[in-house]
Amino acid sequence: MPSNDTFPLRANRARMRREFNAQAKIGKYGKTGLDRVAFTPVYNEVRDLVEGWMKNAGLETRVDAVGNLYGRKEGRVRGLPAVMAGSHLDSHPAGVLTALEAFRRIDETGIAHDHPIEIVAFVGEESACGMTVFGSSVATGVVGVKDLKNTEHPPTGKSLYEAIEAVGGNPARVRSCWIKDGSLKAFLELHIEQGPVLESTEIPIGIVDRVVGYTRGEVHFTGVTAHSGGQPMPYRKDAGIAAADFMV
Repeated sequence: MPSNDTFPLRANRARMRREFNAQAKIGKYGKTGLDRVAFTPVYNEVRDLVEGWMKNAGLETRVDAVGNLYGRKEGRVRGLPAVMAGSHLDSHPAGVLTALEAFRRIDETGIAHDHPIEIVAFVGEESACGMTVFGSSVATGVVGVKDLKNTEHPPTGKSLYEAIEAVGGNPARVRSCWIKDGSLKAFLELHIEQGPVLESTEIPIGIVDRVVGYTRGEVHFTGVTAHSGGQPMPYRKDAGIAAADFMV
């Protein structure tokens, strides 16, 4: 029986499958693992691959001073803020590749858009440097040169500043990576739930209205050594118990 589905923006599944499979070969580790930490040649390889796809789709691309990748198509009305979509490539690429496919289907079906459309692949969102969501933190002005110089890049043993330089970046120009106030109309990201709520209720998709803010730090708990049998509990000063109480 023929389908009555006339929605024009269905994804090109064959194209997406080819691209998912192609990028999955870069940094492949074992049967199911992936190792493409930011600011390494293998990460630059996957970024360059995706940049090529962006260019082929008709997007004007740029890589900022720390390695964030952008692809942009201007809208019909000059001066309007952009609608941006994307995610990151250092682990799962779905947020970037689906955003790219959505743009291509808009373009291929000839749908006009007043606002610019911009696709982004933030660098180092799965950070190994003790600094969460690195690329988007830079883009939003949270990270500066001092942070880059004072943060270690464990895969190389260098500072983050030096690691960015080593793969062709220009960390001294980190301020040039900041997204200007008022330049975005909206930001969209396709992401897994990372929790059980939708899955347990068998709801296939949800719209997020808030996100968790991450803060990392180092906390030291100290205690007093005492005999496990002779020291009554009211007199004990165990670091482990204090840490457990702090956690809950």
